[in-house]
Amino acid sequence: MDRTLEVGDDWEDMIELHLFQAKDVVVILSENSLKSKWVLHEGSMAHALKKNIYPLAIMDVKAEELPIWAQKIQYQRFVGIDYRQALNELIGRLTPVNQLKKLLVKQCDIFSQTNVLPSLEFLKNIEPAIKESPIQNREIASLMLLAALKNELHVDFWVNLALQNDVDIYSLLQDRLDEEEFRFRKSAIQALQLVITADQGNILLRFLQDPYPQVRKAAILGLWNIPDLRPQLLNALTYECHIPAGIFRMGMEELPVIEEYSRSLSEFDKQGFAEYPSHEVYTDDYFIDKFPITNQDYLRFLLDTKPKAIKTEEFSSSITGKELLSVTNLDWDDAYEYARWAGKNLPTEAEWEKAARGTEAYLFPWGNRFDASKAHISKNKKTSLKPVNAFSPQGDSVYGVADMVGNVWEWVSDWYQDDYYRSAAQFINPQGPSEGKQKVLRGGSFREAEYNCNAYRRIGRSPAQKSDEIGFRCSFLVQE
Repeated sequence: MDRTLEVGDDWEDMIELHLFQAKDVVVILSENSLKSKWVLHEGSMAHALKKNIYPLAIMDVKAEELPIWAQKIQYQRFVGIDYRQALNELIGRLTPVNQLKKLLVKQCDIFSQTNVLPSLEFLKNIEPAIKESPIQNREIASLMLLAALKNELHVDFWVNLALQNDVDIYSLLQDRLDEEEFRFRKSAIQALQLVITADQGNILLRFLQDPYPQVRKAAILGLWNIPDLRPQLLNALTYECHIPAGIFRMGMEELPVIEEYSRSLSEFDKQGFAEYPSHEVYTDDYFIDKFPITNQDYLRFLLDTKPKAIKTEEFSSSITGKELLSVTNLDWDDAYEYARWAGKNLPTEAEWEKAARGTEAYLFPWGNRFDASKAHISKNKKTSLKPVNAFSPQGDSVYGVADMVGNVWEWVSDWYQDDYYRSAAQFINPQGPSEGKQKVLRGGSFREAEYNCNAYRRIGRSPAQKSDEIGFRCSFLVQE
């Protein structure tokens, strides 16, 4: 009789509760227990809950007398052998270390037969046990590392475990770098960063062309962390541009009058003289997307996250022949969600403007005189978007960043405040106001004239606004 039971307790409910909380279940096999419906019921329930069951035979039993669940589980005999020896064997099986070894060996067998790696749930459950009782097995350590990379789980921990077991991580991962799953490629690159030397780093260069931004970012950071390879990294960049740390001049002392229009400033132009005053800003090293995010880029995001299958399907069919156009009709939150998925950020105003005008405070990415052949604006008399690379390289900034003016306005991360330049006290990596009602848009669009399509113009719009002339690009810091 279970002495913890109280009057009114339901036996089945209590049995189920205790079995659910238990890690291991020991079932005594004897003549009497095999006649007890409660013993058989507890054993069946433990089996259904997939607990570790350890049958102990304290009397001779016949296989055909055992319940179905017990017929396929090896039991420990306590009959006709040394009792202490049998007890030690039982304790050995119940020790976490031994359970751990048993589980890991089983996973190795599964992998060798099916090439299926252990699941994320298995890794999370097994990790505390490995920390408590480190394993000494090269094959298991290799398998656990591959599984951790597949599931994006604590790369550093599993790399160290592999190193402790003398796993040749470089060779192991070199054979896996062409995995179709982009998360595995990203994690493999992050693991390689921890072990490769400068003469091996070239293996990461090819990932600068990967279609997935997460993989490219991992490769960029891996190469950046090897100073000898930075020149090769910067020469091989295709989809991102490096903006070096340092000071640049942001804003304008006074808004220039565009000669062709000979126009004075309107209230819309001023927005409270939002670009005044000119001031020095320092930014750390960062990388920014060379082009705005395209329809093709955004489709990869939808296919991976599948927010709504119908939305993804409709979007996919609507962009045929328009893959290289900037994705539009997204509000600020949509842009933010993409950036977060990509492992990047929406650029700050300061990051956007520095990438657009360089340290010479150019009015336009290419210099101080407007050139209609270098940007897609209303002067071109086109009523639709151009591909993001249509004006590259002739319209690129000094850092090689394309399509910074015209084509589409671009969301940035900052809240809009028209007097922010006059009220902010901190101009080292400025993040903008802490709150607001509007987000900042930069760069102008194909419907705007050149007085709005330049490197300094800033306007505010509701973060809920969507338009066919609003897009975005992403950035990330070297040291996050």
